[in-house]
Amino acid sequence: MPFQVSCGRCTPCAGGRYAACDSYYARAGAAFGFGDAGGGHGGGLADLLLVPDADHLLVPAPEAISDVALATIPDNVVDAYRTVVDGLRERPGADVLIVGGDAPSISLYTILCAQALGAGTVRYADNDAQRLAAASDLGADVIDVGPQFPRRLERAAIVVGASLSIEGLHCAIRSTEPYGRLTVVTIHFAAETPLPMLELYTRGITLHTSRADSRRYLPEVLEVVAAGRIDPLAVPTTVVGWDDTAEHWLDPALKMVATR
Repeated sequence: MPFQVSCGRCTPCAGGRYAACDSYYARAGAAFGFGDAGGGHGGGLADLLLVPDADHLLVPAPEAISDVALATIPDNVVDAYRTVVDGLRERPGADVLIVGGDAPSISLYTILCAQALGAGTVRYADNDAQRLAAASDLGADVIDVGPQFPRRLERAAIVVGASLSIEGLHCAIRSTEPYGRLTVVTIHFAAETPLPMLELYTRGITLHTSRADSRRYLPEVLEVVAAGRIDPLAVPTTVVGWDDTAEHWLDPALKMVATR
């Protein structure tokens, strides 16, 4: 089930833009597990969940995918997939650069998605030893940026911005090739975030930021995972029992899944 709520009928949904559904509106975007900010649809740790427009929202789960792996897919794996799929379809074999630091699971899943979709070199930049080690284990070329992101790294055609720092965001922009594509997956909550607009303009960079659009990509991602081209559990995953979830909810983890 996508974590975002959509109707499948309105004008945005008819165009495949389910994350912008007109029928369900909420301050943080209509979603399960976001409380009132997500429209009050429940979710998170609910025993039972009322799914509106279920004929549209529910997607069959392939038997080949374990329940733990399935729990990672509708949000984080889908979010990672959408950062590279369109760019690699336009430019097969293009290099991918991930400017990490935050959104750790999305950043690491992006490595797997880029590899599955035929990217060239996949690089991962960060300053956290655990995330760098995990990225290296997944097959990425890692770059330890130290205490602060540089002005720019070696440029790539497809860049993923996963840093909440202004320095990280600007580094991602400046590290995007002319006419390249940059997707920002972190949510910058400040009312105003400064951007080097002249550099975006003179190099013709496409900057995209949005919610993941879970319903749009979920069926495709399920097929890729079921075929064995992406293994979400290759990313270090902490699995805790239901009765222990409250105790571990705020523990540092690259990805945590609660089972029952």
